[in-house]
Amino acid sequence: MGDNRGDRLATAINGGVETRVLILCAGDGERWGEYLGGPKQLAPIGGRPLLVRTVDQVEKQFGVLPVIVTQDPRLHVTRCQSFYPERRRWVVETFLSTRRLWSLRTVVLLGDVLYTDGAMATFLQNAVGLVIFGRRGASAFSGKRYGELFGVSFTRQYHEFVVDCLDHVIADAEGGARGKLWDFCFFAEAHQLPRLQPATFCEIHDYTEDFDSPQEYRYLKRLYEWAISPSPVLRTLALMWSVFFCAPCATWHRWKQWRHDRWESRRRRRGMTLFPDEIPPYRRAA
Repeated sequence: MGDNRGDRLATAINGGVETRVLILCAGDGERWGEYLGGPKQLAPIGGRPLLVRTVDQVEKQFGVLPVIVTQDPRLHVTRCQSFYPERRRWVVETFLSTRRLWSLRTVVLLGDVLYTDGAMATFLQNAVGLVIFGRRGASAFSGKRYGELFGVSFTRQYHEFVVDCLDHVIADAEGGARGKLWDFCFFAEAHQLPRLQPATFCEIHDYTEDFDSPQEYRYLKRLYEWAISPSPVLRTLALMWSVFFCAPCATWHRWKQWRHDRWESRRRRRGMTLFPDEIPPYRRAA
């Protein structure tokens, strides 16, 4: 691990609990394809590289500089520590590789997610137990059809449980499963340890969103910059787009999701199994 200003910068006391924030940036970004000449974590949003923007938000909200988990030297942020993950075939494997960095409270963020300040405050406020942050269905703000996961927070008593969940998901991935954070989420929600509160899902429903391709980036960048623009005209355009296009589309896709989940529940009660192409869209999301 590269240490530029000392380990004291990697942890902070939030709500009486020592906190460490990790930003996972170890994916290959195949759909991004070196667009703009670099990894997607460096794509500019509001005039700043996305990763630098997230680092600034973490420092402002948590009073701590995060650890950047990456194998790409271009993603080393000067004032932050960096950690090279030993294994990174899937995001869950990258997550597990950071085990020795976990603290009394650990917050795991994703380097390709555009976080709003409100979303970052939500991470800060939910400091108890194992909390998974995301959106279970379509977005009424961005119009994205699928659910997304934005991060995980857990305290020390959950360390072994998190390891067990990640080991299970990695074993499934080695057998052909996806190895996504959603798989970790579903497994953690379906299991619990004695004397521990079950995992909770914290819904973040605003302009927080991830992007994988240049097309998604250009769309999200324009919409978000309009939404926070000092120009009332651009802010109104962003609001109208969300209200008259994104929200109706999200309602439609969430209704289809509800119908599919209801149908799936009936099939399971009858002892029937789902085929891979019958998995609902929000469960196929990264």
